Amino acid sequence: MPPPAPPPPARPGQAFTIAALLGRSSPPPAPPPPPTPPLPPLPHWGAPPGPLCAACCGPPPAWAARLGATGFLLSKCCFPIFKTKAGKAKRVRTIFTSDQLARLEKEFARQQYMVGTERCLLASALHLTEEQVKVWFQNRRIKWRKQSLEQQQAKLPAPLKEPKLC
Repeated sequence: MPPPAPPPPARPGQAFTIAALLGRSSPPPAPPPPPTPPLPPLPHWGAPPGPLCAACCGPPPAWAARLGATGFLLSKCCFPIFKTKAGKAKRVRTIFTSDQLARLEKEFARQQYMVGTERCLLASALHLTEEQVKVWFQNRRIKWRKQSLEQQQAKLPAPLKEPKLC
């Protein structure tokens, strides 16, 4: 029985491809991928966030009943993001109602940091996401620090002017 024929010389970087190991000169063309169905249009895309998510997302899951009426969070689909020309996601600026702002300010006066369950409950009560409440508190703390610094600087006496020498 004659020895098997040696495979054709492989190009650099191709020595261990399946085609080279099987002794083929070039790999067979890959079949085209099956067509994917287009995504359904999103009728609420770009719409301002609604007070309830049930219209676009359906009923809440079964586990949400354990949280109680104020513990269920709105879905992120109610708060869309847009793509800019560069492809970066841009969040829509939240416009808070006067009632939401009054409640947020009241909670901020009580405590400057809102975390965990309290943030979850506050977000649900105001029909906001936890992320929106978290960002509002971050921004409000920055504003508070800036105001505090300005007040401290206003209380400081004006710097003494050096006497001019003739």
